[in-house]
Amino acid sequence: MFWSIDSSNDFLDAINKTDVYNIQVYDFTTLYTRLDLFEVENMINEVIDLILSDRNKYICISKRDSNLCFFSNKTYDSHVNFNQEDLKEAVRVIIYNTYVVFGGIVFIQTKAFPWVETPAPP
Repeated sequence: MFWSIDSSNDFLDAINKTDVYNIQVYDFTTLYTRLDLFEVENMINEVIDLILSDRNKYICISKRDSNLCFFSNKTYDSHVNFNQEDLKEAVRVIIYNTYVVFGGIVFIQTKAFPWVETPAPP
């Protein structure tokens, strides 16, 4: 039997309702890469340099529907507009400001890089 749980309370509820003879626990850290944050930032910046140039100066994201976006040479009031430097700064903020709460204590993530939003599927 396998469980994907959202919290330790879910786990305790599940094993209290089942006869358990053997338990194996897998740490969710396997969902994190081992890449250095500085390397991740540099790689993403290289991609940004490739897609935003003289031809495509901005990535424009609709304020009403974030699924609607496009590249442009000008900005639009109805959109959030990122130029090359703005997008690099946004990526930098995200990479270096990832926090994890464990046991009621807040930790900043300084190694590895999360590729998923949560440690378990919904």
